[in-house]
Amino acid sequence: MEYVFYYAKVMLYPIAAIFLCGLAVWACSLLFIRLMGSGYKLTVWSAIIGTPVHELGHAGMCLLFGHKITKMVLWQPRSTDGTLGYVKHSYNPKNIYQLAGNLFIGIGPIFSGLLVLCLALFVAFPETWDFYVKTLSEISKAPLSIDGTIEFGKEILERIFNGLSGNLWTLFGQILALVLMASVSLHISLSPADIKNSLTAMPIYLAVTGAAGTLALIMGKKAMSHLTGALMSFNVFMITLFTIIFTFAALLIIIAASVKFIKYITTLIKNR
Repeated sequence: MEYVFYYAKVMLYPIAAIFLCGLAVWACSLLFIRLMGSGYKLTVWSAIIGTPVHELGHAGMCLLFGHKITKMVLWQPRSTDGTLGYVKHSYNPKNIYQLAGNLFIGIGPIFSGLLVLCLALFVAFPETWDFYVKTLSEISKAPLSIDGTIEFGKEILERIFNGLSGNLWTLFGQILALVLMASVSLHISLSPADIKNSLTAMPIYLAVTGAAGTLALIMGKKAMSHLTGALMSFNVFMITLFTIIFTFAALLIIIAASVKFIKYITTLIKNR
């Protein structure tokens, strides 16, 4: 049974958090659109940064895995069907490398979104970024529990807002960074279509992670511990950043709900 749990960790740690968090953000995005309406200006303009970042995540992975991009639209605010951006691509299904790329192309927006989030932290909140990197290094030696990981994410959030500067220009840059993070947070999502595309490469993924787990098993307990520890650290990295993402997504949903409520009250008053 010990080895069953070991292989489950090796195979699930790298991908489970990505799928679950990506779907959760997708649900938040749907709720925001439902509250605001797909044609409402705030809905469209909230995507002016987030949607291109999302689509560039798909496109970047297409290029990395040798897929041909047949058409790419980073942002179309006047879309009739509500699709604000998309990437169409083709590949050779007999090419194992290109087939494996479907997994990373599907989850590409997660990586592009997290990259933008990390850059925003690094540039606008350097002290918070330094604390984050230092703590991640310490966690790699003694992994956190799920509750501890979420608490770590909350601490990062507190440091972000407590670190707002009194200097006008610095504060202006920090506010721009927060707007950027908020826009990306609502669109760093994985739709069921994205996940369906990723699942076509799942047999290859399971074979590779299973082989890595077996190699570590052959090398001994120390290698197994290093492998599972590294994968746990990756999960901590993902979940702490998604704590920030969910906070911004929740704030946008609250704003959308408030706007909808105000519109509802205004309509009642006018109809009296």
